[in-house]
Amino acid sequence: MASPSRGLAAAALLLTLAACGTTAEAGPTGPVATELALPFDVYRLGHADESRIKQAQSLLVQRCMRSRGLEMSLPDSVTAPGPLDLSPNMRRYGVLDDATALRYGYHFPKTADEAASSREIQNWSSKLTDQQRAALYSEDGKPGCADQADTDIAKGVPDGDGDFLTSQDFDSLDESAKNADVVRAKASWQECMASAGFRYADPKAAISDPQWDLDSATVPRAEVDTARADVRCKESSRLVGVWHDVEVSLQHQVVEREAAQFQRLETDKRTRLANADRILAP
Repeated sequence: MASPSRGLAAAALLLTLAACGTTAEAGPTGPVATELALPFDVYRLGHADESRIKQAQSLLVQRCMRSRGLEMSLPDSVTAPGPLDLSPNMRRYGVLDDATALRYGYHFPKTADEAASSREIQNWSSKLTDQQRAALYSEDGKPGCADQADTDIAKGVPDGDGDFLTSQDFDSLDESAKNADVVRAKASWQECMASAGFRYADPKAAISDPQWDLDSATVPRAEVDTARADVRCKESSRLVGVWHDVEVSLQHQVVEREAAQFQRLETDKRTRLANADRILAP
């Protein structure tokens, strides 16, 4: 949910996909997820922007490694847009449609392209030599090539700006959850789930039930049944629509109240992209 900040972009370039687990490969997901835009979204990098930055980082890392006498190729970390790229808020309120619940339960869908890229990065990472790892990542306070690439992309961006948006994003979700209309809708959801034989305080408790192994390649029947009931109860209680409307209003208020800070985030976003364009220029 956060926009890239120093220390995170390099990890995204080299490690994020490798750490994504073995979630099921995705097909089409329900249309409701695409309708959940939020005011904070415009201050984050979209998929095309992130891809541009990853390409610039890869180029910087290769140049840096070469300067240290190490030739190495990097896996392609740019993939076609996946479900989360197309709808960044698709899991903000949990699973939203029956088709997704039926196929994946609470597992997060991953496209075939994303799954292949994840396997490629895992394979690449497992073959790194100690010398390559030492050159890539910081050791004893000395920045590695991945860290330096991150710094170069963020040149001109004040430290901590991404932390502001991350903090506001979590606060927005937490604060909206306390709204009286949302509380009533969650109570209706809870009653609906209980009548179906599932006792959870809220959707977060259902999806985080410790009996689900969301990194497993298999999706057990019990998980699918629970997720489908979750979706039906969200529909009958109108929980998602109510919660989203409340959060849209709340985020608009935050943007208005913190106008100067959000303007800075917009400037930071443009700065990162300008740095990437400069690095990639012929």
